[in-house]
Amino acid sequence: MTKHQAAATTLFPPEWAERTALIIEPSGAAVTFAELEERSFRVAEFLRANGLRAGDTIAVLLANTVECLEIVWGAERCGLYHVGIDPRSMVTDVRCLITDCGAKVVFTSAEFSEVATAAVPDSVRLKVMMSRQEEGRPDWLDYDESIGSQSPVGDQHESEVRPHASGVTGRSVKILQDPSDGSGVTYSNRPGVWLSQQLGFAEGDVYLTPAPLHHAAALAWAMSAHRLGGTVVLMESFDAAHALELIELHRVTHSHWVPTMFVRMLDLSAAVREMYDLSSHRYAIYSAAPCPVEVMRAMIEWWGPILFEFYSSSADAGVTAISSID
Repeated sequence: MTKHQAAATTLFPPEWAERTALIIEPSGAAVTFAELEERSFRVAEFLRANGLRAGDTIAVLLANTVECLEIVWGAERCGLYHVGIDPRSMVTDVRCLITDCGAKVVFTSAEFSEVATAAVPDSVRLKVMMSRQEEGRPDWLDYDESIGSQSPVGDQHESEVRPHASGVTGRSVKILQDPSDGSGVTYSNRPGVWLSQQLGFAEGDVYLTPAPLHHAAALAWAMSAHRLGGTVVLMESFDAAHALELIELHRVTHSHWVPTMFVRMLDLSAAVREMYDLSSHRYAIYSAAPCPVEVMRAMIEWWGPILFEFYSSSADAGVTAISSID
């Protein structure tokens, strides 16, 4: 049994209970570790009560919301794989992903109900929607009603994201992992190792995530920040100036980007870029695409040698990291 499987009832230490685990911007919604713990308990019990067992898969078609983190933490509590899918994708792509991963439950929101309703195949056992206010959706369960009266799961053991990758083929394929019988699911926490051992992330630090959580890297690193006792600041959508404002407002210590975001921030006027106090910002992580040398140099000149680049070849289970940190 792994270290994480041995934890029977809680994901987060009791002493973290009143700390802020998650802040959504620009809405300002905030969640403590105790609230995230309790809500993810309820999600886990709802899934168990509806017959899902370790090794099963759920699909999550959501924007960057509090519920997205509740659901994936709940899935990990009871050994389920979770697949993040861009809810703004074409119906055919969403259907392909749901079918390919074999999801038994799909979570979405009313915002994406049209795509989700058209895309979900008959093989899906349960369909759950946030803020289900529209008539004519009787086959979708309401999220809050569904998890509202559940109790904590007693026999917990964790699993992880089941990612899909397009690689050089352009066609999304799932990354195969060993199936679980409830005792063999393990959580790969490479981001947490990098965060804590190489990037000095510790309890009380603040992690900014401007990317969508349906991207496996954005989700994995945010969850690792939670495991280390940090606050995650999650942007509903990326805006260059607002991202800088959030670094100052929340005293962000670590952040996660893609090179295009660097380009957009560099395109801001000098007056805007110099407007914000970024002195709390110790490390900027980026991935997903090669960063042009001139962009990397410009960012180091602006932010200092705090860049940490990694390239993950998910389909081959390989990963490379390069640091500009002194």
